[in-house]
Formats: sequence, C-alpha cells, structure tokens
Amino acid sequence: ALGGTGALKVGADYLKRLNPDAKVYISDPSWENHRALFEAAGFEVENYPYYDAATRGVNFAGMKSFLLGLLADAGFRAAPPVALPGKPLTVKIWTGQRLADQAHAPRAPHRKEVR
Repeated sequence: ALGGTGALKVGADYLKRLNPDAKVYISDPSWENHRALFEAAGFEVENYPYYDAATRGVNFAGMKSFLLGLLADAGFRAAPPVALPGKPLTVKIWTGQRLADQAHAPRAPHRKEVR
C-alpha cells in the first residue's frame, strides 16, 4: 500500500492527465514535499491561507474566503489537519461554520411534490 507521499504522487500525476492546465493550491504552511510533487507533475503551485500565527489557530475565515474565490478548474488538495502546525480543523469548526452559512443562505421557495 502507498503511504501519504506515494498516494499524493499518484494523485498529482492522475490530476495532470485529467486537467493538465489546472493550478494547484496547497495550504500555508504545508509540507514542502507537497509542493515538490505537484511541481514535478507539471503544475503551477500557489498557497492558500491556513494558519494564523497571531491567534495560533486556523484562519478559517481567510481560508474559506480564498477558497470560495478560486476558479472552478483549479486543482485543490486539503492536507489532513494533523499534518499541519496549528490547531486542527475540528468537526466543531466545520459544523459551526456550516450552520452560520446556512443561517445566511438564501432559501429556495418550497414546491409541492408532484407524483
């Protein structure tokens, strides 16, 4: 079985075959082998915000804002939270944000079900 780096290499090569013009974004910070693997596969690699040194935690608002602004054809790999310094992305963070998003999301009109 492949380890994390081997699996990432296979994934990078596969993504290049599927979408050769994609740009790949990795978290900041990230492991340098992540950047090296995607660059070796032929991708341009950029960073997205992840860690907030001032709070010693996740910059969730910055990360979310950046990721929502990405082009639809960009390649995206989310590193496992345990692999990065700082606070991990816990279920509480994601759930709290999802509930906040739902509270502000426009509601679709209800439709009668037709059978």
